Amino acid sequence: MKGVNVLVTGVGGPVGQSIMKAAARARSVNRLIATDLHPLSVGFHWATAHYTLPPAKESSYLTTLIHICQKEQVKAILIGSEVEMGILTQAREIFEHETGAKVIVSSSEVLRISTDKWETIRFLAAHSLDYPRSALPEAPEQLEALIADFGFPLIVKPRHGSGSKGLFKVHNQTELVQVLQLADHPVVQEYLQPDDQEYTTAVFIDDMGQSQGVIVMRRELAAGVTYRAWVEENPSVANMAQAVASALRPLGPCNVQLRLTERGPVPFEINARFSSSTAMRAHFGYNEVEMTVRCYVLGQKITPPNPSKGVALRFWEEIYLPESGNLTTSEKDVHTVYSVP
Repeated sequence: MKGVNVLVTGVGGPVGQSIMKAAARARSVNRLIATDLHPLSVGFHWATAHYTLPPAKESSYLTTLIHICQKEQVKAILIGSEVEMGILTQAREIFEHETGAKVIVSSSEVLRISTDKWETIRFLAAHSLDYPRSALPEAPEQLEALIADFGFPLIVKPRHGSGSKGLFKVHNQTELVQVLQLADHPVVQEYLQPDDQEYTTAVFIDDMGQSQGVIVMRRELAAGVTYRAWVEENPSVANMAQAVASALRPLGPCNVQLRLTERGPVPFEINARFSSSTAMRAHFGYNEVEMTVRCYVLGQKITPPNPSKGVALRFWEEIYLPESGNLTTSEKDVHTVYSVP
């Protein structure tokens, strides 16, 4: 099969880098183009070609990205940062018309729901799906009812954000008051237990809005990202994730995070995009980049994958550059072997 040229944005961060690693495994990908805001971005050294972009909110961002796509004959853009998703979903039609590249991004409405944790809760409730009971601090009656029903500990997190940034576990009223004074537009939620039953799941939604397979990984977190993950069969978790994604109907990959509680699986976050665990899933046979390119660019029918079982362990690694900040050919070749297996 002849592959296509794919551009990945945000390759200085964990999501963009994870997309790059999955793309390296995809038979449907020919040349891999990388972009990022910072010239010293790790993903640049895994790509066929790379470019530094202006900040996404600057007017020159779109014109620069359009020029790159035209020059490199890009057929698909896979987005590694939420800021760029918001810009590109608004400009998708004109962008695709100018470049011929498919922008893999969900609608503004889907992004509005999935990037706002309060709107996520409202969405789950509206579709009769379980959710962590929640309250907004600016609604005292909600907060009082939440404390009366569930007691402490409670979780306080920002409505907008990812990677557990700004998340607090509070054990009493005093801690709650202190945290609410520090938090930026927070939502308060019941504490879902047990801690060792947290899952990150992926569901792929095709161009007909249908679910095409799911992969379930029980996980442990470190610094807000998946640190250890076990690929498991868990029908109740898989069914809940598919129900969430089918109701939301994002374009392509969808990551649903849940905890398996006494009352069953409870989703608490939806990422209507690729995630930092994309590379892990690709290793076990669930390659969202491959499915995305085949479905949305090549127009092929997707066969739901059957992931293998196993354990993923995440660790830090480094790239070492000479004073110029550029890799030599031999250094680049060696690093590629180990970083993108």
